[in-house]
Amino acid sequence: MWQKEVGILLSVTKHNDKTSIVNIFSREQGYTSFIYYLARNSKGAAKNALLQPLTRVEYESKGARQGSNIQHLSQIRNRAPFKTIPFDPVKRTIAMYLSEFLTYALKNEEMNMPLFNTIDNYTEWLDSAENYSNFHLLLMIEVGKHLGIMPDSSLYKSGYFLDMKEGEYVEREPGHTDFINQQLSYKLALLSATHLNTMQNTPLTHQERVILLRMLNNFYRIHIPLFPVLKSIDILEEIFR
Repeated sequence: MWQKEVGILLSVTKHNDKTSIVNIFSREQGYTSFIYYLARNSKGAAKNALLQPLTRVEYESKGARQGSNIQHLSQIRNRAPFKTIPFDPVKRTIAMYLSEFLTYALKNEEMNMPLFNTIDNYTEWLDSAENYSNFHLLLMIEVGKHLGIMPDSSLYKSGYFLDMKEGEYVEREPGHTDFINQQLSYKLALLSATHLNTMQNTPLTHQERVILLRMLNNFYRIHIPLFPVLKSIDILEEIFR
């Protein structure tokens, strides 16, 4: 039986000339993979164009066949078309990075409506924002909070370090290399305590932004099995130079 669903499209992998594997974080099912039959004519080209990172979609799905964990996807449409992200090269690069990040960060996540709503609201905010240089960092932090791996910024004290292995702020430098120094731990705690409309009040230089991006990537690698070094990090770093 086909079921109607709402979700955020995370990534697409071409399977063959006729089909793609589409990964969606849905409101009701969480992270789900679908097989999608590509349109083969000019009329259907617009439908194929929907398969862009972070597109907020409505669709119908059908349960997986026996022996497979991939469902079937049909009747997909854009439920809230973006006005700027597909046409702004900087926002488009951010969306590409977050698409890769979320694909790995949410891979084992089942239904989580608060997390779904956060990502949905954040993508809507980015589409209309003009000052968003810290946006990708804040979203990584917020996702980590929902997954229960991000340290509590209210426990931060001046001069503390972030021990990435333990996932907490500590008074003394840890006896290993997986930590964030005092200066950047302070900036991360500030950013963690803010929200979308005030995140730019956390002053970050380009170098600090790059280091925090790498550190957060490492943090996820420590706490989520098989989380990789994200390929799109290098591209994202370049656009904020």
